[in-house]
Amino acid sequence: MQKFKKILVPVSLSDDSPEIVPYVRNIAEMNDAEIHLLFVARTFDSITSFYIPERSMKQFKDESVQRAQKKLDEFAKAFFKDYPLCKTKVALGDTVEQILKCIKSEEIDLVVVGGRGKKDLNRLVFGSLAKELIDMSSATVLSVNAERISIN
Repeated sequence: MQKFKKILVPVSLSDDSPEIVPYVRNIAEMNDAEIHLLFVARTFDSITSFYIPERSMKQFKDESVQRAQKKLDEFAKAFFKDYPLCKTKVALGDTVEQILKCIKSEEIDLVVVGGRGKKDLNRLVFGSLAKELIDMSSATVLSVNAERISIN
């Protein structure tokens, strides 16, 4: 079985984010792997030239990154404080692009993404993140649907 040295966990920082933590910790502990938590903040560059002054947009981006980094650090502290090999990063831009960029720059072996298996409007509009990563990633991608898995 392949040994994973670096695990990337893209998180949305929503109420669902903690659901995959036990799976990530288990895999990381079994492999003595680094955990890389990544939050990707979306940008609104396409509307800046029409509606928002550039100075205001830069301030908005900077504040968004600072707030996201604070929340991501709180998430890491809450769920990984006793795991010494945990790093956090906030990136701006397209989610899939930023995940793929992180996979390459950090030499990630495994990406663990959460999924709920729902067919809702969000999935129809934005597509399936896991599917895109499986198709495009150089790393192994594990999609965890915590609602359907039961470990006793």
